[in-house]
Amino acid sequence: MPVVVLFIIFVLLLVIAVPVSITLGITSVLPSICDPSFTVGAKYLIRAMFGGLDSFPLLAVPMFVLSGIIMAKGGISKKLFDVFAYFLGKFTAGMPCAVIVTCLFYGAISGSAPATVAAVGSMTIPILTNLGYDLTFSTAIVAVAGGLGVIIPPSIPFIMYGMASGASVSDLFLAGIIPGLLIGGLLMIYAVFYCKKNGEDKERIREVVGELHKKGFLAVLKESFLALLSPVIILGCIYTGVASPTEAAVISVFYALIIFGVGYVMSPADIESSLSGSGLVTADAMAKAFNSSVMSKVLIVGGMCGIITSWNSFLIGGSRAMYSMAESYMIPRPFSKLHKKHKTPVNALLLIGGLSVAAPFLGRKMLVWIVDAGNFGCCLAYCMVAASFIILRTKAPEMARPYKVKHYKIVGAIAVLMSGFMVVMYMIPGSGSTLVVQEWAMVGGWSILGVVFCIGCKLKYKEKFASHIDVEVEELNTEPDAVTTTESTGNCPFRKSGKRRDTGNRLFLLPAGQYCIWFR
Repeated sequence: MPVVVLFIIFVLLLVIAVPVSITLGITSVLPSICDPSFTVGAKYLIRAMFGGLDSFPLLAVPMFVLSGIIMAKGGISKKLFDVFAYFLGKFTAGMPCAVIVTCLFYGAISGSAPATVAAVGSMTIPILTNLGYDLTFSTAIVAVAGGLGVIIPPSIPFIMYGMASGASVSDLFLAGIIPGLLIGGLLMIYAVFYCKKNGEDKERIREVVGELHKKGFLAVLKESFLALLSPVIILGCIYTGVASPTEAAVISVFYALIIFGVGYVMSPADIESSLSGSGLVTADAMAKAFNSSVMSKVLIVGGMCGIITSWNSFLIGGSRAMYSMAESYMIPRPFSKLHKKHKTPVNALLLIGGLSVAAPFLGRKMLVWIVDAGNFGCCLAYCMVAASFIILRTKAPEMARPYKVKHYKIVGAIAVLMSGFMVVMYMIPGSGSTLVVQEWAMVGGWSILGVVFCIGCKLKYKEKFASHIDVEVEELNTEPDAVTTTESTGNCPFRKSGKRRDTGNRLFLLPAGQYCIWFR
């Protein structure tokens, strides 16, 4: 088929308003229909289309769009605007600046400029016009500030560019933060200049901001806290290495569904009633959304399965922590005893498992005290581990590690601050997390027991107390034809099944993965 004829058909299809995607498909298939020897046929085009869609990074695009749509339906943009208007509303151009900051935050949720303009503009443009601002100015502010959604991470165009060029999406996201903030700052400067030149209706603005101040800072923050936390979760997962951009997009969708389910499906009265009743707000929201108690029970069963897996994780992690402390002569040595066959810390497992099984028989009130005191201990332990992580990475950078976290100072500082904040919340009266007298007594009892172990073991074992356990890491040969012998894997004898093996003076921990880790 001549190229000129093909081009004319393409233009005609566009003129008669055939969708662009269908037009491209028709003009791509026509040459193979007219000439069977043409190499690019319909089958090839279908394979190419599905091959283009079969992309893990590309999955982030619809996920971020879906997250933005769900949050828009859940009223996230209004909650974000309220908290920024609370702080900025009383200043010159405070309300337009609040709109700009809202666009920045919403862009960090949706990653899409059109989604940001639609969600924020549909809510803020009427507010600005009612406050006396010019419609043209209000629309322009939202349109330009909403366009920052393509610069502020997570940005959908950044994802597409990274997929096409092979550039790191995380690095692109990191590069977009400062330009996005600079553009947002320049927009605020222009808004201040415009409002000083054209004036504002201060009385109307005071009325709106005054209603927010009547609610109180804590009430406004409580309504918008989950919305403010969403960019932190999305970007935090990406930059700390916890999740890839695509995985972070899926996390944002689940997070948005939780906010939508509880905040949009249930009214404040329903939430308060659920809290004073079953306390399972998400389950009650599920029942109301589907008008069936069956869905509530499904969610409860899922939660119970999550509790069992968490209990299993704590059982494994706690027993290994006790084993490591016993190996370092910090608690009595019997807790370092290993099972002859499975090489697991049997005494530590029996103690933790026995206490966990016996605890529910002490009654609900006692169980609540134990759980609350244990939660405080976990938060304190997280804080201490995060601080130790920073200290070890600084003082012993060459220590063998199976995995090294990038930007450890930033990651460690965030971990210390967040876990330290949770520890402080347990101590502040009236915070809702404050421990009662009985729970503080449990915390004090465990602390005294720790001091007794520390002094006793230090006196008994002397220089062995808190001795360092060397960890060696060796990369395994995991090729299909690898020979599982000592020679093929250096000094690490193992089996493909990933079993543990005791070889004299070393305990080999052999996961069926890429690394072999053992303790001296």
